Amino acid sequence: MLRFSFAIIFFMSFSSMTCASDKEKKEDAETVEYNALLDRIFAERMKPLAFEANVKHLIRSKTEAGNGDPVFYVAEVHLTVKFDELPGNIYIKQTVTNDLVNLASDPDGEATQQLIKSKLPSFLLVANDRGQFYITEGEYSQVRKSENLRALLPFPWETLGLVMPVELKNKRVDMTEAMARNKKYFGKQKLTLDKDGIATMDLRNQINRIDTKRGYWPIEYLSESRREIKGKQVVNMDRGTRITLVKVGENWVPKKVELSLNASSESYEFDWKSFDSAIDESNFDIAKIIDQEKVTKAPTGIEALLRAAANDGK
Repeated sequence: MLRFSFAIIFFMSFSSMTCASDKEKKEDAETVEYNALLDRIFAERMKPLAFEANVKHLIRSKTEAGNGDPVFYVAEVHLTVKFDELPGNIYIKQTVTNDLVNLASDPDGEATQQLIKSKLPSFLLVANDRGQFYITEGEYSQVRKSENLRALLPFPWETLGLVMPVELKNKRVDMTEAMARNKKYFGKQKLTLDKDGIATMDLRNQINRIDTKRGYWPIEYLSESRREIKGKQVVNMDRGTRITLVKVGENWVPKKVELSLNASSESYEFDWKSFDSAIDESNFDIAKIIDQEKVTKAPTGIEALLRAAANDGK
């Protein structure tokens, strides 16, 4: 009986010590304030950009036909991007495949597929110190050069993982606005750091994860989605942004970016040719590009300007 009592006392003491130890570990877990991480993200994203990459942009959405049947839409966009921010040079070539539409399934479960002409344009954009030029459907024209060169990029480089995808579809949210909003609503939140350097903020209806060891990229920024399936409300934490990283030289950059909404999704897959390396000026020579692209038409008055630009470069 004495031994049994001693065993109970020992077990209770050990359990108490274990609980206390677990509590101490939880309290001692390394944390970091979101404000500090946002400042570091801002510093990393706003460094001068210079890169070359091929990018595949997939767009998927779900709508309804006139009879209420579901229609699934898929577009595949291929981009060649050369961007050198300091000298102000940009080259973007966009090629769009035909859009694929999945019409309503027939009684046997077979989906009817139909190719339609894409609503997205194929074009080539070049900007250099002489101006900004568009080439589309065999014609080139000059437009006023944008003061914000990053706004010409086909993806929101600096705000990836800081802004919900639904906002990116409606307008281009700039970095200053994204930072101010995140600091206002979540700045004082404490994020827990794990052994791999992933900082996590887990709120009731939102999850943020930032990789502090690989470029301070927000690798997950997710919020709740609510759907009614077979009469039942289903809640998932699957709406938002996921970023997979790859190392290019000394820099960690996105390999794939997935943007998910309730009825649509988009993804960017990057094939990096270089990052953080200056790009030869000849890549942005508009006269040379017009010759390469076999462009034959131009608005009145542009020919003389381009001839002058070509002669200046000789």
